[in-house]
Amino acid sequence: MHQSGRFRGKLNQTLLFVDTDKKLSKGEAHPKVEGVVFHGYRESGKQRWQTAETYKSNLTRQKERREKLKQNAPPKDPSKYTGLNKGSIPQKLLQTGIKTLKPGDNHPNHDDYILIRIRSSRNNREQWGLQESRSSKLKKRAKDYDKKARAKGIKKKGYSQTDQTTEFEIWDEHPFIENLFFVGYYTSRAESTKGKRMERWTTEEKLKKRIEDHKLWQKNNKDKKEQ
Repeated sequence: MHQSGRFRGKLNQTLLFVDTDKKLSKGEAHPKVEGVVFHGYRESGKQRWQTAETYKSNLTRQKERREKLKQNAPPKDPSKYTGLNKGSIPQKLLQTGIKTLKPGDNHPNHDDYILIRIRSSRNNREQWGLQESRSSKLKKRAKDYDKKARAKGIKKKGYSQTDQTTEFEIWDEHPFIENLFFVGYYTSRAESTKGKRMERWTTEEKLKKRIEDHKLWQKNNKDKKEQ
């Protein structure tokens, strides 16, 4: 424990550091200090340790929060909220703590909500929204951009691009736009985005045709080599 300063009474994480190539698991006991367990890795990659008592207490709180979330489903209409949350979705109530979620995923307990993005803030990192609300915002943003683009004399921008916090694979569905599927990445040659990695999205029919055309091209090339 720190004996003085602003961290007084807290565990000394520097002294608790374990030099190992093995990936530590959450709740794993410290190899040298009794009553201390591994909490997790910080964003910087540093280890974070807790007392076993604190760790168990946090697990109990998380379980209670999940149960509360299941029982108290937020109303569909944000206008029903009062007080500080009046007119908005209470993000605190919708937090899940699930690290494998990605933008476009449905909420595990409330199907009306989808994940908009993961924020860098320490509190309420998950930003949730209503599916229909998200769609209308995208359409409005596209309309506003097109108006500005025409005024500047530049070409329309594809609003299928995401913030690229998720690594997509072929046939992945677009997180926000229905009936769009991921094709692959390419490097932009356009002046405004030159050198930037862009995402290529298309419809199911076009992607199927693209794959069939590629298979046919491969077959023709193979036949030519064998001749």
